[in-house]
Amino acid sequence: MAGTFLMGKRRCSNYFCVQSNNFKVNPNLQCRKGGKCILYNMANEWTNTSKTVILDGFSALTKDSVLTCKNCPEARISIVDNGQDIEIIGARWEKWLVDHKITPELRRDVSRGFRLFQVIGGGAEFLGGIFLLVTGTGTLAGIVTMADGIRNISDGLRSAIQEETGEDPYVSGLSAIGIPEKDAEDGVWMYDTAFLLLMVII
Repeated sequence: MAGTFLMGKRRCSNYFCVQSNNFKVNPNLQCRKGGKCILYNMANEWTNTSKTVILDGFSALTKDSVLTCKNCPEARISIVDNGQDIEIIGARWEKWLVDHKITPELRRDVSRGFRLFQVIGGGAEFLGGIFLLVTGTGTLAGIVTMADGIRNISDGLRSAIQEETGEDPYVSGLSAIGIPEKDAEDGVWMYDTAFLLLMVII
């Protein structure tokens, strides 16, 4: 995948981005040859790419770019959602921040500092939970404190990876062991929601 990001957030795609992790196919899309579209495994090349914008050595994709398929050469897969509309809409806000010296680099440094604090704080919580368990001060409180510490450590590391790669490591990890990406995303969402509700209840 191209390493260029739009305003430091979502990746900008180029001619090279034909791997399955670079796009999402409409689950209802049917192949002209019959059956569901298998473009994930059969993507061939992008056409109608930019003639003037180059990203990481390859022609950038535009809203008019079309993806061709090895299994069905006559098929032409167009882009429905470029995945960047949110950032484009926020361009005016981004300009205001930069004009007031609140640059993406500054925000990134602040974010990294917060994550480091979160990881260190999570480690302290975890040790505090162990202390509660060992001393018998409070078994339930110790377990909850340890769990919250682990959660803070993992969240800090997770956010760091997301910022650097643009991908959720939990989803990527589940996908790597064969779980479909959509199921992995749903599973991670349920995990996040369940943990949040658990913390609220306790």
